[in-house]
Amino acid sequence: MSGLLLGVEQGWECPNCDVTDVTAPLPPGASRFHTCAGLHMLTAPLVRAGVRCKVVAELRGDYLNGEVQAQGDDGRAYMAVRTVRDDGEDLAVNAGLARAGGEAQGPLGAPNYGLHIAARAGLASGRSAVSGA
Repeated sequence: MSGLLLGVEQGWECPNCDVTDVTAPLPPGASRFHTCAGLHMLTAPLVRAGVRCKVVAELRGDYLNGEVQAQGDDGRAYMAVRTVRDDGEDLAVNAGLARAGGEAQGPLGAPNYGLHIAARAGLASGRSAVSGA
C-alpha cells in the first residue's frame, strides 16, 4: 500500500545565532538565508537542522579604493560567508557592486531629465529626477 506523506517539515538553524526556521522540504542544494547577528549582521545561510558545520565570515583581503562592498556592523568589508561541513564547503560571495550616474539631455527647448542610479551592498535603488521644472 502506498500513501502520501502530508505535513513533512524541514528544520533550519544557524550555528552562530539563535535563528531557527521550519519549512516544507526544499530541493537538494537549496538553502535559506538570514541576517546573522553572530556574523556582524551579514547575510548568512541557515543550515539543515542536525548538520554539523561552521559558518564563517571572510574578510576582504585588499583595499576597497572606493568600491561598494558588503560591510559588517563592525565597519569591515567582508568578501564571503563560508559554510564548512564534513562533506564539503559552500561559499556565498559578496561581490563588489557597480555604481553609475549620468545626465540625459532632452531635445532643444525641452526640460533636461536626469537619471541617477546607485547600488550599495545589499541595497540597490534607482531614481529619476526632472531638472528645470
